Formats: sequence, C-alpha cells, structure tokens
Amino acid sequence: MRFGRSALILAAVVLTTVVAVPPAQAKGGGPDKPSRTHSWDGNCSVEGLVHFDPPATVFQQLLAVTYDATGTCTGQLDGQAVSSAPVTMHNFVYSSGSCLYAQTTGPGDGVLTFQDGPSISYTFEFTYVGTDGVQTFRGKQSGSAIGHGSFLTPNSSPDAAAGCYNGEGVSEILMDISPLVTQTPLVSPSRPAH
Repeated sequence: MRFGRSALILAAVVLTTVVAVPPAQAKGGGPDKPSRTHSWDGNCSVEGLVHFDPPATVFQQLLAVTYDATGTCTGQLDGQAVSSAPVTMHNFVYSSGSCLYAQTTGPGDGVLTFQDGPSISYTFEFTYVGTDGVQTFRGKQSGSAIGHGSFLTPNSSPDAAAGCYNGEGVSEILMDISPLVTQTPLVSPSRPAH
C-alpha cells in the first residue's frame, strides 16, 4: 500500500515538472532569439515584365498581377553603403484593372533581393491611369517607399498594347519602376532559408 501511494506521488511530481517546464527549457534550449532584420534606405530603378491573368483589356476586371524585374539600387543596405547594386524584384497582387485604369484591391506581397545579399520583403499597392502610376511600399516590419511605374520604357515595343484594342487583351507588358525612393528605411525580417 505504501509503495503504491509513493509511486502515485512520484508520478504526480514528475508530471507537474514536465508540464511546468517550457519545451525549449525541457530540451536544454533557452528563450527564442529575436529574428534578424534587414533594412534598405535609398533609391532603385528596375525594369521587367508584368503578367496579367486574365489578359488586360479596355474593360475593368479582376486581374492577378505578377511582376518580375531586375535593376540596381544605391543607398544603405543594412547600414552599409552600396552603389548600383544588382537586384531582382518579385511582386504579386490582385487589381481591378484595365488598359485605361488599375488599382490594387488590397496590399500585395513583394521582395527586393540584392545579389549575394539579403532580401527586403514588403507589401505594396498601386494606382495607374493610362501608362503611368504610383506605387507605395511598406516594409514588413517598418518603413515606406514610393515609386513611379511606367509602361512606356526605353525598351517598349510600339505595338505592346495592341491587345488592348484588337480584342486579344494584353497578357504581359514591359514596365519600369524608376525611381523607387525610400521615405523611411524599409525594414523586414530575414527570410527563411530554402
């Protein structure tokens, strides 16, 4: 009888200890370290293809918009000066759009990746009238930037927008964002390694 009661008390003590100790401490680890952040403060110029799904026409409709671009940035990356640093940009958002007018339906997600360096993730929105528009960016943690987007780039084809009026629609078109200028540094957490 005494052995059974002692075993029961011992089991209750062990169970209480296991429940009371947080998993990180139970495994010998300490509290989680704060995640590292990256920051960008400066200006960029990028150019790439915008993809519309479905193709953009003269009629307003919901569009899935993807933008993949390359370019350069000059300014302060994580507090270090960089000049004409090669970058890639990837953006995705939904917009109420046509060949005449487009506005995002809510913030989209994007990432600016420095060659051999960190990535700055952000949300963004835009409004376009005709060929030009304004894009606003917000760092995932803090900061803001503004950019001028245009479908009239030095590399644009004269008939790039023909699908707007011949009924085929425009599924992709060249666009540049220049300049893209930070108002306050864009700050975002490190992206997880893949």
